[in-house]
Amino acid sequence: MNKEEILNKSRKENSGKDLADMEAINKASKYAFLVFAVVSGAFAIYGEIAYNLRFILNMWFVSLFASEAVMFFVKYFYIRKKHELIIAIMYSVFLIVALGLTILWMML
Repeated sequence: MNKEEILNKSRKENSGKDLADMEAINKASKYAFLVFAVVSGAFAIYGEIAYNLRFILNMWFVSLFASEAVMFFVKYFYIRKKHELIIAIMYSVFLIVALGLTILWMML
């Protein structure tokens, strides 16, 4: 294969895809997974210490919303699309509600 054939093949594979979007999604996914792992790990350790079914069920929502919020904030940081920010704020609100319920249930 010569240089032109390689370039044409690459263009066909990546047609319709925005390189900046793909890179932002890749970076955002890494940060989101890290946040999910840390938050889930912290809740799992606490869940083992103080076993509470409502707490364990709610930890998954908190972990999910935290990772999704981070993912969309990172995507917004790199590609500056308004809808990414709106979704990130939405997940942040869900995170605050889920975290508030978790803390409330821990006090009961």
